[in-house]
Amino acid sequence: MSDEYDDDDFGRESVYSLAPEDILFQARCMFPFESTCDVELSLNEGDIVNVTRTDVGGGWWEGEHDGNHGLFPETYVQAVDGEGATADEAQQAGEAPAGDEDAAAQQQYDTSAQSSHRPTASAHSSVSAPPGAPFITVRVKSAGVFSAFLEWKTGKRQAEAESSESKFLSSIVRAEALPDNHEETTAQYHQFSQWFEKQLHSLEAEYDALLKVHKATTEGLEKVSKCFKCFGDPTLFAESERPAFKPWWEQDDPMMHLLNSLGIIGEGVKQLSILSSEQEDEDRSGILGFVKEYTSLLKAFHPVFKAHHSAWHEYQQMSAKDNVPAETLASIERNCETISAVVLAEARHFYENAGYDLCMAMREHMTAKAAFHRKAAELWEQLLSDFPQPQ
Repeated sequence: MSDEYDDDDFGRESVYSLAPEDILFQARCMFPFESTCDVELSLNEGDIVNVTRTDVGGGWWEGEHDGNHGLFPETYVQAVDGEGATADEAQQAGEAPAGDEDAAAQQQYDTSAQSSHRPTASAHSSVSAPPGAPFITVRVKSAGVFSAFLEWKTGKRQAEAESSESKFLSSIVRAEALPDNHEETTAQYHQFSQWFEKQLHSLEAEYDALLKVHKATTEGLEKVSKCFKCFGDPTLFAESERPAFKPWWEQDDPMMHLLNSLGIIGEGVKQLSILSSEQEDEDRSGILGFVKEYTSLLKAFHPVFKAHHSAWHEYQQMSAKDNVPAETLASIERNCETISAVVLAEARHFYENAGYDLCMAMREHMTAKAAFHRKAAELWEQLLSDFPQPQ
């Protein structure tokens, strides 16, 4: 994971008591912010926050709301005057902070196929984003998004490291230690992520094609249903235009009984078409939705790796020069190592959660498929039991 937390330090539920002199000013939350750990403060749009520190760094402020105290992104709030109105009315509530256009927090899934695996925003919560388009666009936007992400990470860790100056922080969140061969490790993971993205993209294309066939099958069942109903009793099926006829040589006509049964088969096939349509919707929102989501998320790593490569390339160029001061070179190297640590931590976070989510998505998909075929089989069994024997 990108951060490691001590549950003993963060496991408290006490309400924070704030003195009036501790409040610098108040700010209104313009976008919902979901905390990713206990040192962050969850906020909803419209909440009034008592700001206690603005010198945290990295784009973070510290404040209190409803007895809870923590860090939150400064771009998510606006200072308010004594009347409670925003100081800058030009910033509309529907606008996203600079650098996060068209981004969105991940919504909770409410379909049965998606509810079993964790939302991407929870699994990849390093970048908090305001509502708008799908969450993953916050990583796709540009390499600048990664820079902001890194700045937020650095700022948060700096604030946590300065816990002695804060009234509620008591633990230091440490970046994941770099392996000795971190450059080779990063390159290998980059290669793996490209391969994984390619496989998911192929799976997406094939499933999309399969669901088009599925849709055609559903439409075909609908047409077959109408054809069967045409055989049925005109008093029961509107589709039937069967002319009135009774054989003169027998009282109980097995043929008419058979034709009426075909009309009932048509009604059963109609139910199958409805079931097939529901299964198609389930697959589109379930397995296909999952694959598309993760394909897009992997594409969002492209600017991240590009930023990482550029940083180390700059360091190598500076290392080759004779007139670069040792302190400057050491500073550039530290910056590169910081970027590598964050990239590898995020890569590990993604890798671990992708395995879990893929497993859950496939299990849910197979469970839904098995349920679909069981229902279809039960329907055919019922129709068979009611169908007349040959005479």
